[in-house]
Amino acid sequence: MEDWGSGNVTASLDETGKCICKVFLPDVSFPADRVELMHEISKELRLDVEIEINKHNFRILYLLQLVSHKSKLVVSLEKLSNLTLRVELLESGPDKYIKLEFELLRIELRAFEALVSQLKASLNSSSPLFESLYTERQRLEKTPKTQDGYGDLVRKETERAEKQISLAEEQIKLTLLQQRETKLRIRLLEERLRNDGIAVSDEDA
Repeated sequence: MEDWGSGNVTASLDETGKCICKVFLPDVSFPADRVELMHEISKELRLDVEIEINKHNFRILYLLQLVSHKSKLVVSLEKLSNLTLRVELLESGPDKYIKLEFELLRIELRAFEALVSQLKASLNSSSPLFESLYTERQRLEKTPKTQDGYGDLVRKETERAEKQISLAEEQIKLTLLQQRETKLRIRLLEERLRNDGIAVSDEDA
């Protein structure tokens, strides 16, 4: 057997002494099936890489959101501490405050409760930080309600504030009504001037 390029040749003698040669040539056909297989494998590998990259990006995004939520909780705890101090001041000197102050406290406490609920739901986890927020909020929510029975000075100040608010609302309504009437009179005057052939400029309007 002798090598012939990438093929080979074999030679042998038969019974009569004749030489028999066999030539084996390489397969030169295009391996389309193998190319297609490699293409499919390449697509699968690329898809796997993209999935892993997306997982990594999602983890990074989740960590960033977690850090942001933790920062918000720290700020909320600081504000809640300020509310605690305000409630303690109310307990020590109730005559210095009126009912409106209690209502503002309740509004702020409800806002904190909503914020804590939202953050807890978004993080989908439990933490001592959340529990401390809820505990403190519930304690503060109960405290102002015990202040409603404070003395005559608080009641008088509350009534005075409510009257002032009502007077202010009436004054605002009256002012708005006067403005509408003035605008209507101006429009009627402009229409009358135009009907008389007198031009009205924007500055006059």
